[in-house]
Order: sequence, then structure tokens, then C-alpha cells
Amino acid sequence: MQKSEKICVLCGRQYARSRKNNIVPMRLARRILPFAACVVIVVAGLAVPQIRQKIPQKPQKPGEEKPAVEGVYAPQEVASAEKLTDAAGFPVRDIASLKEKATDRSYVTYGDGLAEITYRWDSQSICFRQSQGQEDNSGDYTHYAEEKLIVVGKYSVTFKGQEKGSYMLATWSDGTYSFSVSATQALKKAEFLGLIEEIEKNI
Repeated sequence: MQKSEKICVLCGRQYARSRKNNIVPMRLARRILPFAACVVIVVAGLAVPQIRQKIPQKPQKPGEEKPAVEGVYAPQEVASAEKLTDAAGFPVRDIASLKEKATDRSYVTYGDGLAEITYRWDSQSICFRQSQGQEDNSGDYTHYAEEKLIVVGKYSVTFKGQEKGSYMLATWSDGTYSFSVSATQALKKAEFLGLIEEIEKNI
């Protein structure tokens, strides 16, 4: 088979070219492959931060610090429920019975329209959250041994806890807003029902 010598414009080396087939020298391939791999790594490195910014972030558990990313759950603490209403863009009211009992309170809103009031005293901390929509806004992804759906007034409330008859989390929605109440120390069913009824009267 007649062959002719050609010069590679990339590596400057000679290679044989037949009339039927082109033969790519191994040395050329060894040079091109690492360069191609570097290009892929650089492009991927530039793309990953952009992808991460577009991924919606979920709230973490009550009491935990949220990521301070601009536009994604950036916390803003205010002085009162009235200020919280202004910051969140919808009415948020204190739970009067907890306000009287608490020795410390915090009012926080997040960039996604989530309002949070936390009441603290002794070893207890109760977090009340309200947000627009119907999704669970508690940020509590703990697996609880006890889970029960109870009708309280005109709402169906999901209660979760580790023991029957005492609960650490309650979540529900009225179709416009979602609500959640979570406690660091378990509450009896009657205590939770009283809090939810008080919240319903405030709406």
C-alpha cells in the first residue's frame, strides 16, 4: 500500500497516511487528551457555583443558624411581632400565653417570606413559624416514632413526637398560610391543642 509522509500541524511530527485510512499517532493523542481533560475540569469548576446558587435551600431545624446567603433564607431579626409583620409582608401575631411566660423572645424573618417567633424560658424553647403557601415550614426532618393527624377547630394538624400523648412538633395549613409549632421539650397533647387554638383566634 502506497504511503506518504505528512507533518502534523499540532505536534510537528511526521506520520504515515495511507490512501484508505488516516493513522493518528499515539504521541498526538497523548498530548491532546490531558489538554481536553483540563478544559473539562475548568468548565465544570465555573459551572458548579452557578448551579448551587439556583438550588432552593430548605429551612434548618428551629434554633439552628440559617445560611446567610443573599436572597436565600437570609435572617433579619426585628424587635417585635409588629415589626415582624412589616418585614414578612403578612400579619404575624404573638402567642399571648407564651409571651407572658417567656424570659426571652426573638423575632426573625427570612428572605423567602418565612416569619419565626421563638419563646424561651428555663430549659424550654418553643418556636412558632408562619409562611405563605401550604408547604411544611418547620425545617424539622427528624423521624418521630409517634405521628398523628388531629382535627383542631377547622384545621387538620399533624402532630409528631417520640411518645404517645406527648409531642414535639405540630404542622398545619389554612390554605393561605402554613404554620408550625415545635418545642425542645415535649408538650402534652392538651398543651399543644391550647396553643393551636390560640393561634387560630389570632389569624
